[in-house]
Amino acid sequence: MNRCVSIILLVSLIGFSFHSVCASQKVVPGYNWSFPQDHGDHPSFETEWWYYTGHIQTTKNRTFGFELTFFRNNQSSSSNRTIWTASPIFLAHFAVTDDENQQFFHDSRTTRSAYNQAGAKQGGLDVHNGDWSAKQVQSNIYLSASMKEAEIELVLTPIKPPILQGNDGYSRKSNRVEMASYYYSYPRLTGEGMIRIGSESFSNVSVSAWFDHEFFSHSLLQPGEGFGVGDVKGWDWFAIQFDDGYDMMIYKVRHAVSKDDYYFGAWVDPNGSYETLGPSDFQIEVLDRWISRKTRANYPAKWRIEVPKKGVAIVISPTVKHQELFFGQGNALNYWEGRCLISGSHNGQAYVELAGYSDPIK
Repeated sequence: MNRCVSIILLVSLIGFSFHSVCASQKVVPGYNWSFPQDHGDHPSFETEWWYYTGHIQTTKNRTFGFELTFFRNNQSSSSNRTIWTASPIFLAHFAVTDDENQQFFHDSRTTRSAYNQAGAKQGGLDVHNGDWSAKQVQSNIYLSASMKEAEIELVLTPIKPPILQGNDGYSRKSNRVEMASYYYSYPRLTGEGMIRIGSESFSNVSVSAWFDHEFFSHSLLQPGEGFGVGDVKGWDWFAIQFDDGYDMMIYKVRHAVSKDDYYFGAWVDPNGSYETLGPSDFQIEVLDRWISRKTRANYPAKWRIEVPKKGVAIVISPTVKHQELFFGQGNALNYWEGRCLISGSHNGQAYVELAGYSDPIK
C-alpha cells in the first residue's frame, strides 16, 4: 500500500460503491509541516495511510518481519445515509514473516468509523481499527495487532528525525503534476516488545522499523481503470536499512508505457541528514522471479540496486519468497510485501512492496 494508488480504487475493488462526502483539499507545493501534529489525521484530504514495516530479532536469534498499516478514505454510501454509511472507511493490514519456519501470515480489516470501531485522531498519532492500533505517547510509538497465527506488541522510538520525501514533502508520483501526495518517512525506529507465532511467544525482542505517512486527494488511475489498464500499472518500493547506519528508499512507479515509469528516492545519513535521489542516481535490475501458486502472479524476487555516487552495489533477496498478501482469486488488491536481506557493498535488511502484479502470467 497502498502508496501510489488511491484507496478509492482499493476500496472499490472489494465491492463498495461510494461518493465523496465533501470537497477534498488538493496537494500543492509548500505545505507547512508541524510535528507531532502532522502524525495525526488530515480529514480534509480524501485518502491517508500510516505504514509500518520492520524487522524483529529474539534473544535466541530467531528473526521475523512485520507489516502493520492503517488506511482512511473519506467515502460514504451514495444512498441510505446513516451513521454507518456516512462515516469514513478504515482499512488495515497486518502480516508477519517467520524466517526460520519459512512461513507468512496475514490478515485484514475493513471497518467504518461509526461508534469508534475504527478511527484516527487529529493533532498526533492515534489510529486504530478494532484492537489493532498505533499510538504515540511522548517519544514512544506503541504498535499492537493480533490474528490467530501471530501477534505483536511493540514500543518504538525514532532515532532519526522525519525525512520529507520529494520536494519538502511534496511527492510526485508521475510526470502529471496533479499526481502527488504529502509524504514523509521515519527511516529508522528502534525498540523492543513481544511477538507470538502460534503458541510460541518471544519477549524482549529487538526491533528496527520504517514508517511512512501519506495523505492526498487524487487517484493515480482514471475513473473505472485498474492495474494494467490505466496510466499506472503498479509500483516497486524498497525501504532499506544498512548495518552501518545509512538508510535508503527507492521507488519505481510502473506505467502502462515503460518509458513513462517514474523513479524517485532518498538517501539518509546516520545523523539524519538526507538528500533526494532522482532517476539518474540509481539502477534496478531484476535477478530472479517468483510465481504465486495462489494467483499465478509473476513477481520479481531478487534485485540488484546500484547507486554509484554513494558507492552502493547491493543484492536484495527475500527471506521467504511467498510473502504475498492474498485477498481472493482475481482480486486486484493482492500484492507482495516482505522482509529481505541485503548483501554486496553494504549489508543490512529491507522491506519491499510490489503492487500491480496480480495479472497472471500468460
